[in-house]
This record gives sequence, structure tokens and C-alpha cells, in this order.
Amino acid sequence: SVEVINQDWIDWAIDDAQNQGPMLWYFLASITGFIMLLSMTVLLRKSFRERKEKISASTQSIEDSL
Repeated sequence: SVEVINQDWIDWAIDDAQNQGPMLWYFLASITGFIMLLSMTVLLRKSFRERKEKISASTQSIEDSL
């Protein structure tokens, strides 16, 4: 059994970051993944809106020609 007494998490996190420990990489990977997910969502929504507007415009022009 491991007993941890008075573990100072802030000092541990700073030491881990200075030594480029795994928590630094996990944090950077999660932030990068979140930014990529957010940007892909924005791009896909924009693309979907443009496509929907294009279809609507072409449908309107077909109706106008009839």
C-alpha cells in the first residue's frame, strides 16, 4: 500500500513540466485535440451551410425558369 502525505500537487506539476514529463504531453495533446475538434466542427458547419444555400439557390432558379 502506498501512502501519500502532504503531496504538493502544484510543485509536482511544475517539476513534471520542467522535466517534460508525461503529464505535460498529455495536457498538450488534449488541448491540441480540442482545438482541432473545434476547428473541424466550425469548418464542417460552414461547408454544410454553403452547400445548403447553393442547393436552395439552384432550386429557386429552376422554379423561376418554369
